[in-house]
Amino acid sequence: MLKRLLFNRKPAPKFEIQTHKPVGEFTEENLTKPIQIDPIQVQAFSKTNPKIIYDRLSIIAEKKTLEEVLEESKKAIRFFQEINTFDGFILKFSEINFRKRVPKVQVSALMKEKRTGIVPFYEISNPLLNLGIKKHNTFHNGEFFKLSVGADLSQENKLLSFTRPLFQKNSYNLRGLNISMIQEQFKQFDKFQTKTTGCHIAYSSRILNDYYNSKPNNIRIPKGLHLLSLNLQLRYFQIPDDEKYLIYRQNASEQYKSSIKYSYEIDKRNNTHFPTSGYLLSTKSELAGLGFGAKFIKSEMKAHTHFSIGKGFSFGLIGALGLTTSLSKGSLLGSLDRFKQQKNISLSEHWQTIKGLMSNATNDGESAGTEDKVIFDGSHRLGGDSYGRFTAMFRHLYPISKKKNLKIGTTLFFNTNTFGFADFLNGSTFKKLKNLASYSKSSCGLSLGLLKKNSVYSLTVAYDLKDNSKKPSFFLNYDFN
Repeated sequence: MLKRLLFNRKPAPKFEIQTHKPVGEFTEENLTKPIQIDPIQVQAFSKTNPKIIYDRLSIIAEKKTLEEVLEESKKAIRFFQEINTFDGFILKFSEINFRKRVPKVQVSALMKEKRTGIVPFYEISNPLLNLGIKKHNTFHNGEFFKLSVGADLSQENKLLSFTRPLFQKNSYNLRGLNISMIQEQFKQFDKFQTKTTGCHIAYSSRILNDYYNSKPNNIRIPKGLHLLSLNLQLRYFQIPDDEKYLIYRQNASEQYKSSIKYSYEIDKRNNTHFPTSGYLLSTKSELAGLGFGAKFIKSEMKAHTHFSIGKGFSFGLIGALGLTTSLSKGSLLGSLDRFKQQKNISLSEHWQTIKGLMSNATNDGESAGTEDKVIFDGSHRLGGDSYGRFTAMFRHLYPISKKKNLKIGTTLFFNTNTFGFADFLNGSTFKKLKNLASYSKSSCGLSLGLLKKNSVYSLTVAYDLKDNSKKPSFFLNYDFN
């Protein structure tokens, strides 16, 4: 049984520290039994000293029972709020092995932009039925409530709701049907509210090849993935006609567009963590606006290729291109229509939001250890109308122990991301431009990784080429299949 306690809304763009430990079967009778401690995962992007937060989370990791973990977590929340640096906190209980029924606990401290409120999240789940209840306070004194009930009718229950859990990142259901009923309610300033009732239907099929014993780490190579999902929602908005609430009305509307999504993927890399040869091709598209609201098509194409040049050296290229096209008015960014109606919202404010979304959606370390952290994911809105990404990397893989299957991987990479925004006067022509703007981000860095069987430990140092301070960012990651 899976239970998750979530103490904030979503990951911070610049800092995250996580500790993981397995616990016994999560039952009321089992709360006082000892807890075995798993390796600690740390992800640090902050310019502040992460040692204070790391030490505080280490105290939680040293606790022996689940009751002590919960009690120490409450103290940590108060501590983060008192130092006025962190106001977010996550404590998750996630079931990893369905057969042995062994869940794990995840503790995270999140740095936010002075957003307040503690977010409890309770989710009870098994391979066939899941129930989720989520309620939290948002920034600007908003309140969000979500209730979902779903059934996973998959033949092989490796995942729930086709998400990517932390510990099973590269696993998918072989064939499956997922049905969920969702009801959401959002209030803002006690002035308006939105209510949503929807149904989410998703079907996936994937063909997996047998294990290639000759390949590194015995990684299972997927031949292809089909994923088709249908998301239908009805919305109710109670928002004042006052112009100052216009941006909130449109933002709320964009979150609840009914859509059909389809994706296809071919993955023939020799390793999902540290590929040195092979390729990955994928295409994803989304038709949104089946219900009320503006209609648009969102699409993405992505390609990875890695070439081995001998003696452990390899060269890799990653490219991705995404585009959103409005069907209602023919413009490339329907969301910019609000700027025509509301003059006091400047583009410069929008760019600041986009920069934050970019920081959250892409990170400089993804080329080093695990690739493709977030690109075109339904749970993350990149914010751009069109975007491109290009990564070039030079790698070397050196075996240090054949008996223990230990290898050292070194990656030198260059990464650039570009977001473009355009709003056209006439939807039938691309010649007359009213607003055209873009934002780009480039970085380079070096990553050192230790590969052991199906696990990889990596440390990345990255430099933002457009940051005048030229201060490096550090990324320490532990990932495994």
